[in-house]
This record gives sequence, structure tokens and C-alpha cells, in this order.
Amino acid sequence: MTLAQKFFHSVFGKKQETKYAFFNCLSLSLLLLTTVVYLVQVNAGISRCLEMGKIDKELRSLKIENEELLKQTTELGSMANVYQLAQGLKMVKENQADYLFSSGEVFAKR
Repeated sequence: MTLAQKFFHSVFGKKQETKYAFFNCLSLSLLLLTTVVYLVQVNAGISRCLEMGKIDKELRSLKIENEELLKQTTELGSMANVYQLAQGLKMVKENQADYLFSSGEVFAKR
């Protein structure tokens, strides 16, 4: 008896039990289909997990970059820097401003 015949007889039973051959073939195909579906779902889950890890790393790097930009914004917006920029642009400090009031709108007078 060849190996294929032994496999056939082990799956489908003896020659006189051929009435169960269809059921055995159907069971085997359902088992294989279930295995393939399971493997596909596991692969999809692992892919999502790896993608989430990559996105998490990107999020952490963006948070660090955001903190650095906030520090730079704070530095550039400090009064000392604003005063230096004003001097660099040759702006004059105004101590007293007079306002002209008209019909609801406010105008500044120098």
C-alpha cells in the first residue's frame, strides 16, 4: 500500500465505509478553511499592533518637537526679545496715548 493510499484510508476509512467519505472530506475542508481564516486574522492583528507601535513612536517624537517649539515660542515672545526687536526696527516707545472718541469707534492720537 502506498503512502497516498494509507492517507486516503486513514481519512476516509476502510473501503466498505465509503458512506462517511463525503462527511470526512467536508470536515477536513472546514478544518482547513477555519485554519486559514484564523491565520489571516492573527496576521491582521499583528500588522495592526506593529502599525500602532510605529504611530506611537511618531506621536512621542512629535510631542518632543512640540515641546521644543513651545519653548522657542516662549523665548521669542519674552519681553526682552520684543524690546530688542523693537530697537532693531527703530521703534519709539510711547508712554502716553490720547484717544479720540467718535461715533463708537476709538482712534489713537499721537
